[in-house]
Amino acid sequence: FAGDTRHLSEYLAGEVLDGLDGDTRAFLLTTSIVHTLEADLCDELTGHPGSLSMLRRLLRDNVFTVALDEAATMFRYHPLLRENLESTLAEEHPELLPTLHARASRWFERNDDLDRAIHHATEAGDTARARHLISSRWLEFTSAGSFTTIERWIRRLGDHGRSDATVCLSMAWSMLNLGRYDEVDEWVDAATAAANDELEARLCRVEGATV
Repeated sequence: FAGDTRHLSEYLAGEVLDGLDGDTRAFLLTTSIVHTLEADLCDELTGHPGSLSMLRRLLRDNVFTVALDEAATMFRYHPLLRENLESTLAEEHPELLPTLHARASRWFERNDDLDRAIHHATEAGDTARARHLISSRWLEFTSAGSFTTIERWIRRLGDHGRSDATVCLSMAWSMLNLGRYDEVDEWVDAATAAANDELEARLCRVEGATV
């Protein structure tokens, strides 16, 4: 859509969401934190089975829901609808957001989507989990040359990213491979400072020397 989307968003709230029954509205709000909707993921978010039937009903009833495959097993809300749902969820039930993002993070980790698992862990405010996920798999992404992905993960952690030696070293490697040489020493020093004991600090300095 072109033009002022505020009026369209208000239309969605006033004409679509307000006309739905409570269970359907709750389902839409709860699942709005993810872009692509799969039945198993939605079951995880809502805590109840039966999401596939709900998604297919939304599709059939033209509730701004589209199927992404011919078998109608994967879905997506219209971007304006999802934007409105997310905003409404944050306004009406902000206390649910950490729990929902934590559930999404666990689901994506089980389904080997580390990028989204880290994203939702960060959104949940669980920086310890996000750091653990990065530390456990960063070598895999380094080997694949995904240095900008690693940087994006760590930047989103803010100062929390500097409290884990392995995370700092992964950032140092990323900066080296991205040609940002002025930042390499900074992250090696941060890794050494974050080390839990003298032995780990020595390992950081040795690895930092190779960086």
